[in-house]
Amino acid sequence: MNAQLREDARRLEELAAQLEGAQGNHPRLRRLMEKIHKWPGGEWRDEHERIDQDVWNRRIGPTLLRFSKPGYDPRTRALALSELESSNDVPEVVAEEVNALWDPDARVRAAAAGAIGCLGVHSAKVLNRLVELLQDAHKKVSFEAEMSLSWMAPRKAVVRRKVLSVLRGPLFKRRRGLWNLIFAAEDGFGDRPAEEQQELAEALVSVLMRLPDNRAYACWIAGDTLGDHIGGEIGFEALIRALKSPYACGRMSAIHGLTHAENPKAIPFLQEIARTDRSAKARDYARDTIAYLNGERAQMPNANFWRRPRGCVSLSI
Repeated sequence: MNAQLREDARRLEELAAQLEGAQGNHPRLRRLMEKIHKWPGGEWRDEHERIDQDVWNRRIGPTLLRFSKPGYDPRTRALALSELESSNDVPEVVAEEVNALWDPDARVRAAAAGAIGCLGVHSAKVLNRLVELLQDAHKKVSFEAEMSLSWMAPRKAVVRRKVLSVLRGPLFKRRRGLWNLIFAAEDGFGDRPAEEQQELAEALVSVLMRLPDNRAYACWIAGDTLGDHIGGEIGFEALIRALKSPYACGRMSAIHGLTHAENPKAIPFLQEIARTDRSAKARDYARDTIAYLNGERAQMPNANFWRRPRGCVSLSI
């Protein structure tokens, strides 16, 4: 080991010692972790990776695990849980992250929900809890649960099956939860074979047939996913079926998806909506979309038929 590497190793050991002596002090812990992440400060080599892994396994990881346990300040616990997301080969870390999903403090729940995806924990117990956390009253918690499902869904068939089963089941009471779930599905099924894309399309049509709340972004994102992300004949045929939704929200979401699909075969169906739909907004939106598909207007029409979910507590860790 040359002199520079020895000096870099000494500095990391020194930072690890300071971390061990931080006594769970949140501001100090945050500053030290920032310094550790910036180490070595110069060119990164293979030798640095070996040094980093060695010091992490011996000192940094065990210290963070200690700070993640109940008894420390929730901010300290949340920071430690977040930093431990790369420790997937340590059973004690996985167990602590899973337990923290039920913590009464939202900052701790959010940190654990975000780390679980990186750890790749996809047991039935964990997946059920992540689905519950999609509806958490705290925005940060629901967002982190969504991100974990989005991260695991492309990699784990069991996660994709769970997402589909929830989409087909009773609608969430919290519409933000449904919005987050559809986003996770969009990420999880993006590059999957046609048969899986078809399953997701059917599940989204089911949502649009049952979602009466036009305040929900979820209503918009379902049609957007069908038209802009699934696309092709699978997305197009699903959107045509969704035009039969008993709710204006579902029909307008389908129209929105058809603007993305840009398939002129949609025009006769849109003409029917423009003539006969009981919602004036749906009729106007259909007319604007017909004009767009015919090339009579350059800009994609925007119905503005949804409203953002009401804000809730945002947490910083």
